Amino acid sequence: MRRDGYRIFSAGQIRNLTLPNRFVRSATWDPSIIVGRQMTDEVLDLYRQLALGGVGVIITGGLPVLQGEMLAGGKPPSYDDFHVDGIERMADVVHRSGTGCKIVAQLEVGYLGAGPSDVPSPFRQERIRPLSTAEIRTIVACFVEAIVRMKEYGFDGVQLHAAHGGLLSCFLSPLNPTPVSTTRTSNAISSSMPRGWTWTFR
Repeated sequence: MRRDGYRIFSAGQIRNLTLPNRFVRSATWDPSIIVGRQMTDEVLDLYRQLALGGVGVIITGGLPVLQGEMLAGGKPPSYDDFHVDGIERMADVVHRSGTGCKIVAQLEVGYLGAGPSDVPSPFRQERIRPLSTAEIRTIVACFVEAIVRMKEYGFDGVQLHAAHGGLLSCFLSPLNPTPVSTTRTSNAISSSMPRGWTWTFR
């Protein structure tokens, strides 16, 4: 089958990131490296084969930046608590494939038992506690630190996981009555953005 005329095979552009084509390998969870916080040859070979197979961009499995118990602890949370040893090898093996494939790290927050309000998520029916302003700032700082690290490790970009009932999706949910963008996070970005978007795009 000739590829001429099929736009999916043409180069794509995401801001300043040029992709060799428009095929995207979406994120899938990689428990083998998350649980042990150690890169494995098996996972590296999977990403190598995906790149060699002609995918334009690979989005990694979710890499956590924070867990709930860390908010209650005395020590300020750090990305070092979740760093996967050898994660930089993942970006390197994709780039060495020679296909022009790009790799994007997906970042997420583990279940915190807290959210923008005490309204329960449809995914979990139990009532949760609202996050304090200080806790929100801590979470933002954890994302920022992880993003900086991913750039240092050679990743071409990051994707924030904001679905499946996770913390960021709760800030975007119309079920939350608190106008987050104009109250606790109003100092981040203009309050003219849709409710909840301010926190996510901060």
